[in-house]
Amino acid sequence: MRAVILAAGYGTRLEQDLRNDTSGEFSHLIGVPKPLLPVGSHPLITHWIQTFDQTPEITSIVVVVNDLYKKLYEQWAETLQRRVEIRSDGSCSNDERSGAVACMMIGVNYHNEDTIFIAGDTLLKDTFSLKSLIDDFEALRQEHKGACLILSAPVSEENVSKVSITAWYS
Repeated sequence: MRAVILAAGYGTRLEQDLRNDTSGEFSHLIGVPKPLLPVGSHPLITHWIQTFDQTPEITSIVVVVNDLYKKLYEQWAETLQRRVEIRSDGSCSNDERSGAVACMMIGVNYHNEDTIFIAGDTLLKDTFSLKSLIDDFEALRQEHKGACLILSAPVSEENVSKVSITAWYS
């Protein structure tokens, strides 16, 4: 099973907020993509890698990024014990970005295998179990060949642009 982390966004709202912060407390985070922001002792995206490390069904990991931050992601990937493939969508600005669906295709790269897609700026609660999700997916697939499973969370209309989803396709 392949895990594809979608991390090609530009974090324009966060970047604007960081630049407008007059305290200077967060100025060191300017230019850092959201998935690489520190959460505890690791970048946010590393928490996903740790979850995948505990999930034997995940056999390969691809992170789809943009060209602007590609080098930062490559440097991050070099610090990991597990191989993580970094692929770029080729964009250098928010106006050029290809969008989530195109990035999903870049991550799959026409491989015919089960794939879980994760929004790179998503961190789930400690109670989240990827193993339970995989078990639920397998049970669904037993009943319905070619099934897909999409997880989402209810979000108020005013906050809908501030959240992301996790999707899984077979």
